[in-house]
Amino acid sequence: MASLSKIWRDWRLLLTIKIRTYKALVLSTLLCAAETWTVHAGDDRIHESFHMKCQHQILSIRWQDHVRNVSVANHTCFPPVMDHFVIRRSSIFGHVVRMLCTVPVHRALCCQVVLSLGSFPDRSWKRLLSRSLKRWLGQIHDDSRC
Repeated sequence: MASLSKIWRDWRLLLTIKIRTYKALVLSTLLCAAETWTVHAGDDRIHESFHMKCQHQILSIRWQDHVRNVSVANHTCFPPVMDHFVIRRSSIFGHVVRMLCTVPVHRALCCQVVLSLGSFPDRSWKRLLSRSLKRWLGQIHDDSRC
């Protein structure tokens, strides 16, 4: 990260080069396998604050300057990081839905849909207590409402 902060502070580099470097190095690493995540509200805030902090560094804006995040995002033309998550989740969901019915991942998704509708395999089936309450399919459902 130290080398990236040197890139952000270099006044000889154009803003477009800094933004393309951010997209290629930082954003691609941040979004690695994001289509499989179930993101909670706390995770959303952490990812978004990191995204905004990087944009502030790219534009050389200090926190004492009191510049709003909306104006920073307008200047860099970056959408919120959760938009990237929604696009990736929708993409992988559409890919799995279009697969043949014989493919195991498609059958697993169909089984998950049946489970989410309330049909359990048997009466003794219960969710483990340590598991998250929100499932990946629930996240897709929430994304489609947006």
